[in-house]
Amino acid sequence: MTFVSRWPAVSAASIRLCYPFFFPARGRAWVLERLTAPLDALRLTTLAEAMPVPPDLRKRIATKQPLPVWEPFDQPVSDDLHPFVRRLFHCDDETDATRADGPFIGALAYQLTKPAQELLDGELGHPGPGLEIGLGCAAVKRLGVEAGSANKKETFWLPLRVAPSNRLTLHLFGSGVGLFVLELALDQQVLSAWGAEAVLETVYAAARVGEKQAPPLRWKSEGEALPNLSLETMIGHLLPFLTRDDDGKQDEIQPAIENRLFSYCCVRMDDDCDTELAEELVYRLSRRESTNYLPGEERIREGLYRPFDNIRHAMSIQGGAVLVENLPVDGRAVEFFANFIRDPIKRVYWPLALLAYTAYSHKL
Repeated sequence: MTFVSRWPAVSAASIRLCYPFFFPARGRAWVLERLTAPLDALRLTTLAEAMPVPPDLRKRIATKQPLPVWEPFDQPVSDDLHPFVRRLFHCDDETDATRADGPFIGALAYQLTKPAQELLDGELGHPGPGLEIGLGCAAVKRLGVEAGSANKKETFWLPLRVAPSNRLTLHLFGSGVGLFVLELALDQQVLSAWGAEAVLETVYAAARVGEKQAPPLRWKSEGEALPNLSLETMIGHLLPFLTRDDDGKQDEIQPAIENRLFSYCCVRMDDDCDTELAEELVYRLSRRESTNYLPGEERIREGLYRPFDNIRHAMSIQGGAVLVENLPVDGRAVEFFANFIRDPIKRVYWPLALLAYTAYSHKL
C-alpha cells in the first residue's frame, strides 16, 4: 500500500539537534585545559574502537596513522547581522585570548574532521551507507508501514545520515554554556516514500534522550545487523570530557538536558502548499508534534513568522522550524529559494536560533 502524505512532496530537509551542557565560566585558559585538550587528544582509532561501527571499517582505521577527530571551526555568520552578534561566535580579540579567568565574550568552536564525519556515515574516504534510527509501533502506524514489515515486537529502521554538507560542531561560549550540534539528513528515497511525515517522525524520535525513551541507532549494514547505541552514548564518545570518573561523579561539567534535545528543522518544497497545511507543518516541526496531536488554530499561529509569502518560520522552547516553498517568480526559478537551506539558514537564521537557545540555557 502506497503512503499518501497530507503535504506536498518534500524536496530537501535538514534536522539540527543541540545537546547542551554547562561548565564553569573560569576563562579561556580553563576551557583550553579541561575541554579542548581532550578533544585535541581524541583519535579516530579510539572512536572506532569505542563504537559499534562496521567491523571492516574499524580494521581499516586501525591500520592507518592516528587521525584527529576534532579541528577548530569558524561558524559562518552573515555580514548582515549586527557586528556584536557576529562577535559572539568568535574569540579572536587579544583581550579574550589572554584572559586568565572569568567569563569571556564570544565562543571557541570546533567541528569534526572530514574522516570523523565519514566514520559516522559508515565509511572512510567516500560516502557510506549511513545510519538507521529505530521507530516504535506508534510511528509505524502513522507511516502506514505494513504489518508484515514491522509489528509491536519489532523495530522499524528508518535510514538517515549525518548531513554531508555540514559537519558536527561544538560551541563553547564564554558564559559557561556548551552546545554540541548534530545535523541529520534524510535520503530522497525516504522523503519520496513518506514526505513531511518522515521528517516529523525523525525529529520526534531523534530528539529524545534518556535510557527509557531514547530510540536506538545503528550503522546501516547489508549483512548481519550491527549492535545498537543511543545518540547520547555517541555524544559521550565524541566529547570525552563528559565521561564520569571512577566514583561516578561528573566533575564540574554538567549536561543541561534531561529528556529532549532542542531541534531546528528546515524543509523545502518545490510545490505550492495550502496556507493552513503549511502553518500546521512548520508548527509541528518546531514543537516536534506528530500527527497524533491535534493543535487548535490559535495555538498553531503562536510563534509563527512569515516574512515572505513562501517562507514561514516557527519558534518555541522545544525548537524552531522553517518551511520554504521553492516557487518560480514570473515564470523564472529563483536561486535564493532553491539554496535557502544551504545558505540563508546556515549563515543567518541558524546562528540566531543558536544564540537564542544559548541565552535560554544560560538562564536555566
